[in-house]
Amino acid sequence: MIPAISARIENKTFTAPKQSKNNTVPFAGRPPQFHQEKTVNFFTELVKCCLEESTFLERHRQIIGETLASIMPRINAGLHNNESGMRGFVSRLDDDFVLKAPHWFKKATPEAIQRNCAQGMVRPNKFEALEDYFGHHVMTFGDIAIMKNATAPGSYVRVGRPFEMALDDGGFEYYSETYLPTCAALPQDTFDRLANNLKKLNGITSGEYHYEPDTINPNNFLIFNEHFRIVDDMDPVKLDEPNNLTTMLRPLINNTSTDEKAVFSTELVPLRREIFKKSSIASVKHELPLASSFMEEAEFEETCQLTGVEKHILKLKQYIQERSVDGIKQILK
Repeated sequence: MIPAISARIENKTFTAPKQSKNNTVPFAGRPPQFHQEKTVNFFTELVKCCLEESTFLERHRQIIGETLASIMPRINAGLHNNESGMRGFVSRLDDDFVLKAPHWFKKATPEAIQRNCAQGMVRPNKFEALEDYFGHHVMTFGDIAIMKNATAPGSYVRVGRPFEMALDDGGFEYYSETYLPTCAALPQDTFDRLANNLKKLNGITSGEYHYEPDTINPNNFLIFNEHFRIVDDMDPVKLDEPNNLTTMLRPLINNTSTDEKAVFSTELVPLRREIFKKSSIASVKHELPLASSFMEEAEFEETCQLTGVEKHILKLKQYIQERSVDGIKQILK
C-alpha cells in the first residue's frame, strides 16, 4: 500500500519543500535545519513509495530527482553524520535509509549532481535471503546509492578499527578496548547466524559466478544488537563455495583495517582465541569449508599464530574437518 504522501503527490496538492534563495527562515518560527530535515524526510518517503509500487518512480521521476539534488550539497559538506570508507562515504538520512556516494562526489558540480539525481532506478535484491545483509542498493541515482540503514535505532561497533582513525591516534585503543572485547563477548548464536548467512550466500549464483562479501576491510561488518551486519557490496567470484571459515576469520581476527594485518599481542590472545573458537564452532555447525585456496590456508595459520595455538594447527584442522566441537573447544579453551 502506498503511503498517504503519494496520494497528495498524485492530486498535485503537495510539492517538495523549496530551498530558500536568501537563507531566510522558510516557515514562520522554523529554523533552516528544520526545513532541511523536512526535505530529507520527504525524499525518504518518496523512496518508500518507489519500493512499494513499481510505477511510482516513472510517474514522479522529476520531483524525486529534484528533492535528492536539493539535499546533496549538505550531504557532500558532511553535515549529515557522514562516515568514510574505502570506496566512498555513507551519510545517514533517517532510521530507515542511508546514502552512499564515491569520495569524488563531494566535489561534484551542480550539473553533475543534477545529472546523477535524474537517473533513479529501483534495484532488485538477489540477496534478500540473507537477514543481516545491508549492502544492497535499494535505489541508485547514477553514482549515488540508497541503502537500508544498518545501525538505527541504536549504537553499533565497527569490526576492526574505524577506517578514518589512524592506528596511533586512537585506532588501536578502539580495536583492542572496544571492538575485540565486544566481539569476544557475543554469544555463540551470533557467530552461528553469521555462518548460516555465509552458507546461504554460497547457494546464490549468477551464471558461473558465486558471491562473497569484501572481507579485506573489516569495517564492512558491524556489530549491532548482537548481530554481525554486512554493509558493503557482494563481490562475484568464480569459486563454488567462496564463503568458508576463513571468510569469518579474516575480518574478525586477521585484519585490523584495509590491508593492515593484525600483529601478535600476548594481552589480546584470550579475546582473539574466544572469537576463533566461536567462529570455528559456527563453521562446523553450518558445514562451511575450512578454506578454498592455499592463500586462505595460510591465513588460517596466521589466525593460529595470533591466538597462540600454532603448535596445534594440524590437530585443530583435523577437528574442524571432522566437525568435532569438543575437539575445537579443547584446543581453543
